[in-house]
Amino acid sequence: MKKRTFFLMTIAGLMLFISSCKKEQQTAAFDAQDISNESTSSFVEKSLTVDEDAATMRGGTGGLQNNCNWQELLPECAVVTESGDTYPKTITIDYGDGCAQGDFTKSGMITIVLTNDMMNQGAVRTVTFQNYHINNTSIEGSRVLTNTGNDESGHPVFHREVNTVISRNGNTFTRTADEMVTWFEGYDTDACGDNKFFVTGSGTTTRDDGTVRTRSIISPLIIDRVCGYITQGVVEILGPHGNGSINFGDGTCDDEAMVTRPNGNTQLIHLNHP
Repeated sequence: MKKRTFFLMTIAGLMLFISSCKKEQQTAAFDAQDISNESTSSFVEKSLTVDEDAATMRGGTGGLQNNCNWQELLPECAVVTESGDTYPKTITIDYGDGCAQGDFTKSGMITIVLTNDMMNQGAVRTVTFQNYHINNTSIEGSRVLTNTGNDESGHPVFHREVNTVISRNGNTFTRTADEMVTWFEGYDTDACGDNKFFVTGSGTTTRDDGTVRTRSIISPLIIDRVCGYITQGVVEILGPHGNGSINFGDGTCDDEAMVTRPNGNTQLIHLNHP
């Protein structure tokens, strides 16, 4: 009987230890690598948006405001070519072996295919990458933007699909997104500085070990083009062992966001990688 009692106590202690280990794993499920991936993704998004919009509005094409000076958005060393004046058209941005802009150096090429003026319903913009790098971060895959028409208030609405592979410092992850982008301010003016968008939707981040994190926007993300960063909104992240979230702030223009891990611990992160 004593042996059995000792055996059961040992098993109970072992189960308690295992349970404790699982709890430790759960609280660590959203780890430093996940945080780095989120920061890198936000940085990439900001940079790519500048490239895509600058090329699309080049010379007043693409339907974005004609008075925007697209040349100011790209470094002088970037070589931009356009297939013609009619749609569909192809625009390329070639950064060559390295083209510096501020703290960043871009290399490789971006190809943008427009089926129509992007302010027309049904127009599609497809972006792909050829050996494209921002500093030591490489991006592969595609980004597709489709004009789905106007909402009830007359704001242009776009469907965005992202399927990219991002590599940085030996870490590679795949990012997907299925989002709706509403242009709620500045779409009816010639100036660029008053453009604001809000984004809803969801996506996934798959690490190179195969684990998948699901990302859902639970409070719309607000993007101010003057700032460039996401200034407001909350993303919930569901991992294998718990939920985390990223809060992008109260509207203040900065590169900061607050990450909350499954165990309730918080950490301030920066969305810029100089």
